[in-house]
Amino acid sequence: MAKLLQELGPRIFSAQYLNAPSDPDVVDFKEEHLRYFEFNGKGDLRILARRGVELEIVPRSSLSVCGAWDPALEAKSSACRSAVVIVGVDPKDRVFLLEVYARRREPLVMIDDVLRLAKKWQPDLGFAIEQVLFQKVLIDLVRRRAPRYGFSESLFRGVKPLIGKTKDARIRTLIGAAFAEGRVYIQSVQTDFIEEYIQFPIGKTKDILDAFAYSALLWRRGETEAQVEERIEHERDRLALRDPITGY
Repeated sequence: MAKLLQELGPRIFSAQYLNAPSDPDVVDFKEEHLRYFEFNGKGDLRILARRGVELEIVPRSSLSVCGAWDPALEAKSSACRSAVVIVGVDPKDRVFLLEVYARRREPLVMIDDVLRLAKKWQPDLGFAIEQVLFQKVLIDLVRRRAPRYGFSESLFRGVKPLIGKTKDARIRTLIGAAFAEGRVYIQSVQTDFIEEYIQFPIGKTKDILDAFAYSALLWRRGETEAQVEERIEHERDRLALRDPITGY
């Protein structure tokens, strides 16, 4: 499947093998902006060209790592998924999606999953957890259990949704530029992420993209909170000009 993805490209692969076709005229993100990598036998990252040709080796030790969790309220099949991403950033400011985890599971069950992923990847930039409503309780529980996994409570940070932003606008604002600049590297096996990416904003789910957006609050460099809010206002004005029926 990974080889097919490399050969066909995300959009054709998604339509034929994930049963998730998308119209390039009504989606935001472009498939040609995605870059690919895979892990070699030493745990380092191999940056790949479209057909799997190795372009560069990025040492795992060169990455700064963070995590983010976007908890879902419930685990029933019709609900949103709880999504966790682990992200690495290298000295060239390239962003690598090291691991993606999206499940419909009870939030309290997800706590140990989150802590196990943190233990596996040892995030030095922190671990962001969306903080709204009951999720403040989840953050407290994660922090309480963190020492059992060898972490300080301060590693796990509650992050609130940007003021006045919808989920779609938050995703565009926080990670849209990194995609457009070709700085985001994913693995061809991360098909859940690819499906969300090529169908955004009209796809059925956006949980992984939203978790990725929250992670950007930890790995984005050189931009103050005020600058983020300024871009939010610009994005809001741009969206206001869109046709409410067609979306563009």
